[in-house]
Amino acid sequence: MYTHHETYNERSIFGVLRTVPQDSASDSTFNLARTWLDDCLQNHPSCSVKKSDGTRHPARILDIESLLDNSAIKLIDFPINPISYVTLSYCWGSSVPLKTESHSLTQRQSGIEWSTLPRTFQDAVTITRRLGYRYLWIDSLCIIQDSPPDWQTESSKMADVYENSVVTIATLWASDCNSGCLNQRDISVVSIDHRMPDGVNQTVHVCEAHVHPVILNVPIASCPLYSRAWAFQERILSPRVLHYTDSEVVWECRSDLKCECGSIEFGMEVSSLERSKDLRETLMLVSEYCMRDLTFDADKLPAMSGIGKRLCRLEWGSYFAGL
Repeated sequence: MYTHHETYNERSIFGVLRTVPQDSASDSTFNLARTWLDDCLQNHPSCSVKKSDGTRHPARILDIESLLDNSAIKLIDFPINPISYVTLSYCWGSSVPLKTESHSLTQRQSGIEWSTLPRTFQDAVTITRRLGYRYLWIDSLCIIQDSPPDWQTESSKMADVYENSVVTIATLWASDCNSGCLNQRDISVVSIDHRMPDGVNQTVHVCEAHVHPVILNVPIASCPLYSRAWAFQERILSPRVLHYTDSEVVWECRSDLKCECGSIEFGMEVSSLERSKDLRETLMLVSEYCMRDLTFDADKLPAMSGIGKRLCRLEWGSYFAGL
């Protein structure tokens, strides 16, 4: 039970929350996400520190320029001049997503039809555009998947790609690339007019409590995305993450943690390598990584290499890996 900020009275026995829209693609949800992002960009210096010199950028990126023309999605060479871009963290799932291979590279550069994009990719394009950005990085489209040299080169840059993105879209509950993250939520809210002892009327809202899987100790297996080893690295390295859960959107940056309903609306200790200077915390990171799944055993070291290399910056010495 809660009340809204505009109807809150200091004598009220109810807390203040936001009503989460049933549609995760609602204007109010996007406006809130933009507010979180703008606040972080303007007021969180530690979140805006670039972790590389900018030379290890991806070779390619998606240009999603037009809001009106969905066919205007092209794979382009990464621009020479610095750009701001968004990254996607998602589950491939059992069905292989649309991908770029040697024979389709020219076709991807000419344009990608909207109808051929898996739903998760379509939603990522929509979110990126609604946040006000033009460029989006998706691994299956921006890396040539059947080229071992290209995959080796680009996967070695993965830490830089996520660290230097403006924000990462994380599709927590999408088990594959066709599930999407902009869905109708199963939310039912009942509003009741309540008269307080002083005679003032107040509207009270009643709904089922939200579960916050990003914060609470929810078992890893219950969250499809964070059961993935690659996603573990992507979350840790990203300066900002928009987590799309099945019930609300959660914001996480290096300085703050917030949720759409408003029950978490204050600075909290969040996942960050910057606080992993203690050996026990570092070993905990490795332990958490080992609990994640990998489709290919050969990815075991690449999926952890970004975190390992970043730990070297924290006076841990050199990073060595091998099996």
